[in-house]
Amino acid sequence: MKKRVLLIVLLILALLLAGCQNENIPPLVPDGTRPPDIEPTATYDWMAGESPVPNRRIGLTRVGVNLFYHAVSPKGVYFMQEAQDPKDSYIWYTDHGSDQMIKLCGRADCNHNNEDCNAYVFGGSLISYYGGYLYAIWGNMSEDDCKLIRMEPDGSNHVTVLDFVEFAKENGGDFVQCEKITEGYLLFQTLAWKTVTNGSSQTTSAETVDYYLYKLDGSKGAPKEKTTRGMLYNCGDMVLSFDVDPESETGYSLWSTDLDTDTATFLTHHPGVPGYYDEEQGYYFRDGAICRLTYSTQEEEILVDTGLEEDYFLFVFPDCMVLARSGFEGGDQNLYIYNWAFELVDTVATGLGGNTGLQFSLIAETAERFILTTTYLGMPKYYINKAELGTGDVKLHKFNYT
Repeated sequence: MKKRVLLIVLLILALLLAGCQNENIPPLVPDGTRPPDIEPTATYDWMAGESPVPNRRIGLTRVGVNLFYHAVSPKGVYFMQEAQDPKDSYIWYTDHGSDQMIKLCGRADCNHNNEDCNAYVFGGSLISYYGGYLYAIWGNMSEDDCKLIRMEPDGSNHVTVLDFVEFAKENGGDFVQCEKITEGYLLFQTLAWKTVTNGSSQTTSAETVDYYLYKLDGSKGAPKEKTTRGMLYNCGDMVLSFDVDPESETGYSLWSTDLDTDTATFLTHHPGVPGYYDEEQGYYFRDGAICRLTYSTQEEEILVDTGLEEDYFLFVFPDCMVLARSGFEGGDQNLYIYNWAFELVDTVATGLGGNTGLQFSLIAETAERFILTTTYLGMPKYYINKAELGTGDVKLHKFNYT
């Protein structure tokens, strides 16, 4: 429970800143909430323009939302199913180009409920693909069984890389909180229980002891204390940190972080809007427009006035940008696809309305697909083929689970 609460807090903080038969769902008809004056302006060249985003697929490349439950490898995508009961956590897998979602276990006689199963990860949360291996967090972070494990891409050969309980107790803590796996590094903190007596009552809470960085393959030795401040985020080939900044109007700043040396370089006072940020510029949605901020001049340039008036988030990828409303309930349920010539090339009516915003539904991205779910941190339900963008016939394709 503590892990889940802290994850939600981190996400709220981040929002201040990115073989069965194929089953096709017929194109959906917009529900009337789409603004009538929003029409594609491009000549269906959805790859037009020059992208500032490195052409590398790491999943959801956006500063502002970091979902920790998927990993993209050269052959496919892995998803960690985190369950209410930690004994029901598994790794699911789909090949690139496949509609089939399978548990990462090849045994027909397996019940998927113990350590003999390749797909089983007790209390699983973070997952990462790095250096030809899968890495995952096993166990309950606030209890006596928590470790970093490594496995083969097929889920076999589970090896304990780091015992967090043992490490915490050797370094002045009681347990750990794992926060991020990025660029082959794990960021975690050690915490200690502290009891405070106030008159006749006592309260117990966890306090941070230290933050640590650990190279997954062990090439940097034991975990090292992290001295630079701020939360870490992926953005293309970069790792950025988002930190409190009293001198900024928004109260936050953005830094480029070198994990090997644990050093950070100031980039800009953060504009307080989610989006994509690199070393020179930031892209985000504000007041109905897609904007670009140039750090050196602090100039905010309007790239396209979208005509959209509600609260939208800008997802930025190597080949396009996607605008989606921050919440679906009673509002716009469409995805608006823009190319890097800043032209609207397609509007996708998802029909995925509900109480969760789409910022938690677009959960992964590969070279050929956008992968979506219908619930907060849920498992993949659908995908969009990028090859269909600009054709006027974009469908939601459904994953089949076995």
